[in-house]
Parts: sequence; C-alpha cells; structure tokens
Amino acid sequence: MKHNLLILLLVGFIATGCGWFSVERKFEKRYAAWHNNLKHLPYTEKTADLISMPTFRAIVALGRPALPHIIAKMQRERGVNDFLAFAVVEISGWNPADFSSDPTLTGNVGEFRDNVMAKYRELNPEPPPPWVKQP
Repeated sequence: MKHNLLILLLVGFIATGCGWFSVERKFEKRYAAWHNNLKHLPYTEKTADLISMPTFRAIVALGRPALPHIIAKMQRERGVNDFLAFAVVEISGWNPADFSSDPTLTGNVGEFRDNVMAKYRELNPEPPPPWVKQP
C-alpha cells in the first residue's frame, strides 16, 4: 500500500513539473515568434500595434502559469521586452491606466514596465520557481 502511494506521489510530482516545463517551452516558442514578427513590422509608435499582434496575443493566452517566465524575460533584457508588461497586466486583470502617468498609454513604456514590475514583486515577493532561468 505504501509503495503504491509513493509511486502515485512521484507520478503526480513529475506530471506537475512537466506541466511547468511545458508552459516554459510554449512561452519561449511564442516569444521567439513574436520577436521574429517584430523584425518584419514597419516602425510604429503605437503600443496597440505591438500588443495586438497574433503572436503577442498567443503569449497572453498562456495565462497565469506563464507569468514567472514573462517576468524573468523582462528582467533579463529591456527594450522591446518592456512591452511584455502589457501581457502581465492583462493576464493579472489589472487596469493598465494604473501604471502610467500618461492616460493614453502611448508614453514611456519603460516607466509602465517598471511600475508593473514593482506591483508584481509586491504581490509575489518570493523568487520565481527554480526552473525559470534568472538573469
């Protein structure tokens, strides 16, 4: 009986871990596709153009399990990754206007990202899971 319980627990542990790795792989694949599409996008100053792309929407569709991976990516590299803050806000159900001094959200994306990161850290003080690569 104990042997069966141990096997059941081990299988559950492995299955849970595989689920996280699966999310990481999906996120990395979707992130790479979004990044690749950005290279072919004509220059734009409109945030809406970048966050309405199907590849960006696919990142958002991963939902809460992807948040640690999105945050880790934002921590590693600035620039275009700052736009991932919009995915964090949408997935978390937050109001985008709470993170910018510009009500049109067309201003400083870096400021928006910094404010989103601050709130995320405030609500999630523990470090990301160990399988999420850190900068």
